[in-house]
Amino acid sequence: MLENAPIIIGLTGANGAGKDTVAGMLSRALHTHRRQSCVMAFADPLYEEVAKAFVISIEQLKERSTKEQPIQALMLSMCGDPWFHWSVEQACNAPVALEEPRSPRQILQWWGTQYRRAQDPLYWVKRFEHRVRQHQDAGIQHIVVTDVRFADEAATIRALGGQIWRVHRPNLPTSGTGHVSEVTGLEFDPEATILNSGSLDALHYATLQTLFSSHMRKAEAP
Repeated sequence: MLENAPIIIGLTGANGAGKDTVAGMLSRALHTHRRQSCVMAFADPLYEEVAKAFVISIEQLKERSTKEQPIQALMLSMCGDPWFHWSVEQACNAPVALEEPRSPRQILQWWGTQYRRAQDPLYWVKRFEHRVRQHQDAGIQHIVVTDVRFADEAATIRALGGQIWRVHRPNLPTSGTGHVSEVTGLEFDPEATILNSGSLDALHYATLQTLFSSHMRKAEAP
């Protein structure tokens, strides 16, 4: 049986590796052991802010099949926050067209890094820590985070007593943008790696085996 101490797991890995799927499996497993758990992401407030600024639904921003497709609703001229356009031009050190359609991934990356992180490098970490406290105050002790992409995010999870697990899917094509938020997960020296190279059943088994093995090691530690 898993130990009773709070469990915080931060998942990392390339886009499309299966982090959301693994997070769901972990959350269901923890509930099975009579624990309240939740799945959250550093990017949750990012989606909320962009959706509000561009008057677009979070579902549209998250839709994987259109994540790379430029749309008129995400032209910079449609943004309700005038500081966003200025911040992007400052980061690019060049004029950026207001009327050019942008993809959800492009806008999300710009908003998260060129805008908010440029204002405060700890902006997203602070928002994450606040939401973790809210969950814990509500009695939810076990948290699975789906999107560790920066060193300070990994450090925050470890400071809270958690671990970083990498989800690895071999031969996964990259998006090719080269943005700083696109990582493999190896950058953070993960405590465990879950291989996603077969069926969902195989991934489920690997996920549960990693969960059990990780917490057996913690229980045996002096």
